[in-house]
Amino acid sequence: MTDLSQWAHATRPRFRIRRPSFWLTPIPALVRHLRPFLGWIVPAALLLAWWASAAAHLVPEQILPAPAVVVQAFSTLIRSGDLQGNLLISLGRIAYGFLAGALAGLAFGAGMAFSD
Repeated sequence: MTDLSQWAHATRPRFRIRRPSFWLTPIPALVRHLRPFLGWIVPAALLLAWWASAAAHLVPEQILPAPAVVVQAFSTLIRSGDLQGNLLISLGRIAYGFLAGALAGLAFGAGMAFSD
């Protein structure tokens, strides 16, 4: 071995990083079967809390309407065509803002690149 390889070999740590023991425990069968659905727990809990608070009238309906009212208003807007028109207007505003920001960033970036 060369001197450099001996030095590299000598500085290598002599211990292994040990994982916690709970990583070695087998995953219970119920959790393993429910794993694809775990991402739906929080949204379902939020929807349930929304429905329960609207049903109990904990919050005024003008501030937090019931989920059924929101779905009904959404379907009414789709059927009338108002949602599509307003969506196109909003997307146009987003595109205009992005274009303006990109052009301003390009101009400032070019100015910084060519400055001394």
